[in-house]
Amino acid sequence: MKKVLALALALVLAVSVFPFASAATKTISVTWVPITSNEFVVDTLNGVPAVYAKDGNIQCNEFAIRYYEEIYGVYMFVGVVPPMSYAGDHSYRALAAAESPQTGDIVWWSAEQNNGRNEHTALVKSYENGVITLIEQNWSWTNGGVKQAAKDRKIAWNPADFTVYRLVADIPSTWAREDMIAAYNAGILTEDTVYGFQENITRRQFCELVVNIARKMKISMSAPAQSPFADVDSEFVTLAYNLGIVTGRSATEFAPNANITREEMAVMLLRMMEKLGKTAPSEAEIDEVLGKFTDGGGVSSWARRGMAFSNLNGYIRGSSDTTLSPKGNTTKEQAVVMLMRIYNSN
Repeated sequence: MKKVLALALALVLAVSVFPFASAATKTISVTWVPITSNEFVVDTLNGVPAVYAKDGNIQCNEFAIRYYEEIYGVYMFVGVVPPMSYAGDHSYRALAAAESPQTGDIVWWSAEQNNGRNEHTALVKSYENGVITLIEQNWSWTNGGVKQAAKDRKIAWNPADFTVYRLVADIPSTWAREDMIAAYNAGILTEDTVYGFQENITRRQFCELVVNIARKMKISMSAPAQSPFADVDSEFVTLAYNLGIVTGRSATEFAPNANITREEMAVMLLRMMEKLGKTAPSEAEIDEVLGKFTDGGGVSSWARRGMAFSNLNGYIRGSSDTTLSPKGNTTKEQAVVMLMRIYNSN
């Protein structure tokens, strides 16, 4: 299979050599196999070997890297969570609790989840009735002077103990890729915005991105107070509300899963930039900017300042040369490109 380059992977993959799992992740069963050589193959998955060393160690991540390169043609770089790659037509997403792991999924423990030890990476060999059978490198211990490798270690599927990541066919559009990579590397993207790039972005998802951008631009934030919204439980939404960046669609309703409109986004951007000392255009400037578009008169009265400000500064451009589409929606990748214009200009 032709190799393609993954420009970002969100796993910090490191060495781990421990005889037992962390307190949170209990090993149900494991077979210990004596390691007899420095390139000892303890097991294979779809023909890709998991290799142990008799002397020294082989990094646990190397098996995952080799597996994804040989099976999917994706080369994985080390990075930070959550995982993501722009290779060919691949990216990664974390599995939810209701989902079932499948062969080849990446299993990742943070240092904290691994009892303060190094991060650890394995792959799912099989899954049945709530139990994951792992295939891994560098899960070994020495017994009676003989170094032994773990084979078919079984653990219970529990997203609180570790994260399972799955490769999905999903990449940003060519025109958005550079900004998406930059946003990822800057720590701006969230778990919900590293896949489904052509999907419309929701009010909650955009709010999370805005808070991350605000943090990067050193906008002061206090600990979130109680949220007035009954339909969302999100620290990001509460922070943005306390900052005065976002309001609900009513006093108690935020509508987190509703697609955000372009004019709603524009108002949020203005409010955020006002925290950095930027000012809204005058009424004359607002009329001039909105008057350039055939649908400028369709901008809601409460959004006129924000829409004119965002367009004037190049944050939100026209949906065409003559239209603004204030009530239209925006895809995740469009939203990220928009926010990176702000990030790169400040």
